[in-house]
Amino acid sequence: MRRRRDKYAWERRGNEFLRTNVAFRRYVLRELERRGPLLARELEDRSARKREKHRWYGSRDVAIMLELLHGRGVVAIVGRRGGQRLWDLGERGYPEPEIAVRIEKDSWVSVDTSRRKQNSYNSAQARKREGEIKVAPYKGKPLEPQPSPHVRSTTV
Repeated sequence: MRRRRDKYAWERRGNEFLRTNVAFRRYVLRELERRGPLLARELEDRSARKREKHRWYGSRDVAIMLELLHGRGVVAIVGRRGGQRLWDLGERGYPEPEIAVRIEKDSWVSVDTSRRKQNSYNSAQARKREGEIKVAPYKGKPLEPQPSPHVRSTTV
């Protein structure tokens, strides 16, 4: 039996986000079904809330929606393209439960372990080809170094 997803504050925030973005969720699932597997940047941000740009997360809510749906098994990470995650519908990305049980019995390895091994293999292949991946240098203003909150000042 699964427990309810409202025990912790971060779960409640996720539930609230999904409640306020029903149309956005439908759009994401429809696009994955039609054009699937996609990178997060290939999806338009149609979320209900518009927030200020955060220096770490940006202002797009596509990644948040995909992470929440991934946690619920609705979408899956099916691979990587240029080091970024490729998302698709969970029904196409995960094996059927009967097949998963058969794989686990035949190979003595859980499907989750097999998936992690495949993801690490994909990451290793991407590292081998990193010279082929062209990324333009960042042309923005460099961030000011921030003092770590975990390090105490030793000045007396």
